Amino acid sequence: MSMGVTVFLGILVGIVIVGQDALHLRRRAREGVRTVKAIGGSNWDIYKILGEQALIAALVGFTLARGSRC
Repeated sequence: MSMGVTVFLGILVGIVIVGQDALHLRRRAREGVRTVKAIGGSNWDIYKILGEQALIAALVGFTLARGSRC
């Protein structure tokens, strides 16, 4: 029974940490969007920036995952 409680608490803490990270990143992204808008950027500019960031994050994650298999 104690193993089950340990696993449950580990999963719960992991979910809380990921949630806090996501909230923090979303708040920072809003600041960036406001900055781009303030200097005259269009919605397309914001989409392009977010797309590039997502692509970089995906490639880094993929590369790390592939490297850890060796």
